Amino acid sequence: LSEEEVEQNLRTISAKFTAYSSFAGLKVRDEPALGEIKNYSVAKQRFDKVFGKDKIFYMNLLPVVSSPSAIGSDYKAYIREFVNQIGTDYVSYDHYPLISNKNGNQVIENFLFNMKLVKQVAPEKDMWTFLQSMQYGSNNRALESSADATFQVYSFLAMGGVGIQWFCYWSPPPYDGSTRFGVACVDRDGSLSPAYNYVKTANLELKGLENIYFNFDWQGAMPLIGSKNDDGGENKNFNYILDTAIKSHDRIKSAKVEQDTLIGVFKDKDNRDGFMVVNFTEPSAGISDKAEFVFNDCTRAIVVKNGVQTVVDCKNGKLTLNLPSGAGYFVIPLK
Repeated sequence: LSEEEVEQNLRTISAKFTAYSSFAGLKVRDEPALGEIKNYSVAKQRFDKVFGKDKIFYMNLLPVVSSPSAIGSDYKAYIREFVNQIGTDYVSYDHYPLISNKNGNQVIENFLFNMKLVKQVAPEKDMWTFLQSMQYGSNNRALESSADATFQVYSFLAMGGVGIQWFCYWSPPPYDGSTRFGVACVDRDGSLSPAYNYVKTANLELKGLENIYFNFDWQGAMPLIGSKNDDGGENKNFNYILDTAIKSHDRIKSAKVEQDTLIGVFKDKDNRDGFMVVNFTEPSAGISDKAEFVFNDCTRAIVVKNGVQTVVDCKNGKLTLNLPSGAGYFVIPLK
């Protein structure tokens, strides 16, 4: 086919979508292997010509846990290949953290590592992800509460993420020949599962936070081990990001946390500091986290909890947060 014929075919087969004002783009490929990515550079050029660069040419990458035969021996090189060959303004990937085995429910240990590598390779790109809303395979469990959903959301925000989708909204076939799937947010008969409301809760909290969050630029992450850590004083997820972690911050005079706490560090165009404070414990365990901060040059703080903004007095710069399981609070110290 000539280029003209290819482009006309693309217009024809997509006309039923592009007729709508809500048309945002097309999902072109999910989880390409390293060797496949370069083949889509021509597709990207055609897409931009037919639909315009304001529409999303959507490709979602494999996670860091994928086999070397798919992503190669260096995951950063895999991301770099996508950035160099495709050139979108985002990097999207999926990595699902809620697992269960003979030792009970756990958070997969390289959940934050995947985020760190994307930010390292493509700091100028928006970071998107799929988060887990269902059981699949032999390890990944179903959501048991809204905390399972919000934990994933706030952890991703603390690492500078800006785009979230869920796997899955609609239940896939129970068995596709290789993987067995549980019920997603909406089952195949159209009924709503408990996960629907869990994810809805997380999405509504996001909606209440986004107007503040998107005014800030991510500076890095600060992991803190809690005084009540029961894993030998370490956190396997934190171990993966310690080499790039922020060790201290001029605005934070002191910080004491009972449980392992992930703090995303932000700054806005007016040089105001923002902190995404996340209770980084396994969300189904129901463990609350008490975090005490003393901020320099601070008399009040804006605190966004569950998508709701409040202003809190901070005597001598002190702010105490009680974060239930799965919680993440965005804090802006004020003079």
